[in-house]
Amino acid sequence: MAAYPTELKVKIEHDADLPAEPAPIAAARSAEEKLRAYWAMKGTPPADRQERLLAKLAEVEKAVLSSRES
Repeated sequence: MAAYPTELKVKIEHDADLPAEPAPIAAARSAEEKLRAYWAMKGTPPADRQERLLAKLAEVEKAVLSSRES
């Protein structure tokens, strides 16, 4: 393999008994709800950062929705 490092392959195995997505995130409807569920699981960032992230998320959602209408 040392002679041909580009041929290295990585195999990722998933536990078949675990859901693909954690339940609170899967149950969330909107992107904001999914982000808040993720924060609940992983830890919430400082309030000012949350507001910036949510504002940016709203901008992205608006851009995606307007591009679909075009």
